[in-house]
Amino acid sequence: MDHLLTRFSYSFNNSLFKNDNSTNIAGHRAARARATVSALFKFITLQGDRDYIGEMVSQLEHSLQAAHLAQQAGADEETILGALLHDVGRFIPAAEEMPKMIAPNGTFVGCMSHELLGEKYLRQLG
Repeated sequence: MDHLLTRFSYSFNNSLFKNDNSTNIAGHRAARARATVSALFKFITLQGDRDYIGEMVSQLEHSLQAAHLAQQAGADEETILGALLHDVGRFIPAAEEMPKMIAPNGTFVGCMSHELLGEKYLRQLG
C-alpha cells in the first residue's frame, strides 16, 4: 500500500506544480499548494492500520483502494483525488471533536457528519 500512496503523491504533486515558477505569485501559490498536499498526505499516512468501521481493511487501505479503483476506471485526476480524500472528515484532527456514531452492538462506526466536516475542511484549503 505504501507504493500506491507514494505514486499518488508523486502524480498529484507533479500535475499541480508544472508551471509554478512563472511569477512570484504563482511560486507562492505553488508553495502553499505543496504544503497543503503534504499536510493531507500526512493525515492519510497517519491513519496507518486504523480500523475502517469494522471492515477487513484499514482506513488507509480503504482510501488507497478508492483512489486506485478510480484510476483503474480511467477517471481524471480530480476524481482520483476525490476518491482518495472522500473520507478526509474521518481523519483530520477536527474529527476527534465530532460526535461519534456507535452501532447497537457498541462498535464505533465513525464520526457524525464526517462528509460535511471534510467538505468544509477542503473548501477552506482552497
